[in-house]
Amino acid sequence: MSAAVLASVESTWTDLMTSVFSTGIAGKAWFASAAVFFAVIQVLTGARIFGKLQRVVRIERPYVNRVHRWSGRLAILCTLPVAFHCIFILGF
Repeated sequence: MSAAVLASVESTWTDLMTSVFSTGIAGKAWFASAAVFFAVIQVLTGARIFGKLQRVVRIERPYVNRVHRWSGRLAILCTLPVAFHCIFILGF
């Protein structure tokens, strides 16, 4: 029973990923790259919140908090398909 469910999930996942990307691995690479990008934004805006990098990150106080929160949320969301692919599809 579970093998049939896993096979169904794998084919649905592959269909979903290949409708946008050329392969599942390419989609995983794009999502991982986006997660790294948002993680860098997290570090920069976090440093700006604590008073560092004020000359580099020129965003005012109320907006930098929003950017920091949303970049963290988007980074987490981008890692979910990568983790799913690694755990369930590739089996690592």
